[in-house]
Formats: sequence, structure tokens, C-alpha cells
Amino acid sequence: MLRRRDILAAGALALAGLRSQRATAADEVVVGVLYALSGASAQNGVDARRAS
Repeated sequence: MLRRRDILAAGALALAGLRSQRATAADEVVVGVLYALSGASAQNGVDARRAS
């Protein structure tokens, strides 16, 4: 029979294990977005292009 204390202890150990691992990226991550530069929603794309 599992007691509440056992479940909380197992959860705390699992959380501690997750927090001790650090993620490191080997390369830089590039994020891109596609904007329309013509048509009805062109102003959003034009503004985004000017902002970059």
C-alpha cells in the first residue's frame, strides 16, 4: 500500500533529478517567421521587415 509520504518523497526525488540536469545547446538556434509582403496583410510584413 502506497502512503502519501512515499508518493511525495518519490515526486521530490524525481523533481530533484530533473533540475540537476542542465540542457546545453551545441549550436545557435535560428527562429524564422514568414510574413506576407503583398496583398491584404502586407502592412504586417512591411512593418516586420523595417523592424529587423
